[in-house]
Amino acid sequence: MKSVLEGFLGTFTSRYSDLRGYWLHGQLPFDTVEINIDLMATPPNEKTPEAAARRIAVRRFKEQLTKSGLDVAVVRSADLKTCMETEMVQGWQGNHRSGGHMVEFVATAVMDNGSRYERKRKVFVAQHDPMKEQRRLPEDWGT
Repeated sequence: MKSVLEGFLGTFTSRYSDLRGYWLHGQLPFDTVEINIDLMATPPNEKTPEAAARRIAVRRFKEQLTKSGLDVAVVRSADLKTCMETEMVQGWQGNHRSGGHMVEFVATAVMDNGSRYERKRKVFVAQHDPMKEQRRLPEDWGT
């Protein structure tokens, strides 16, 4: 399960998690400090960035389970918590320096035998700016 959570965080925070060709995480509301996602739930069909984040997270988690050969039935619960730090920092947005925030992604899974696993990843997130970001081609869009 450790490798499943590591792989999940890697793919979920990667450039390939996009919405309409732009990196998903920069499009999430910056007035929301924390987002919690149940990775075992049926994701919503709404057309908001938050709903897209939930859909992509659930899909990426299940992809990692499949890659590892683990059956979803052995997972009692799995959650993702994102927490944005309030301090503004400088980082890279494409090829441009931008102000943004460090966001910590914490993935947790509890197995049917009670074992609990947790992995964390922290990344720089700047608010979406199409003037600074390179848009992926439509045939490469992740959602």
